[in-house]
Amino acid sequence: MRLSLAMASTDGKGAGGHHHHHYEVAFDDRDFEIQYQEPAQNYLGKFKRNWALHFGFLILVYGFMVSFSVVTLYF
Repeated sequence: MRLSLAMASTDGKGAGGHHHHHYEVAFDDRDFEIQYQEPAQNYLGKFKRNWALHFGFLILVYGFMVSFSVVTLYF
């Protein structure tokens, strides 16, 4: 099995300074294993904080929707 990867990186010269690197990796037909790695603790904190903000925004939108419906239907 052969895997080709292409990566782009900037060198600080603005939008036109992209360099493309091509890598080829050859695997034999035997099984290979990718070890599990725990994400960094700061990543989990950011994920939990973003999840809480999105969930709070959904609750806020739902509250406005319910209050608008009540005002529209009953007044």
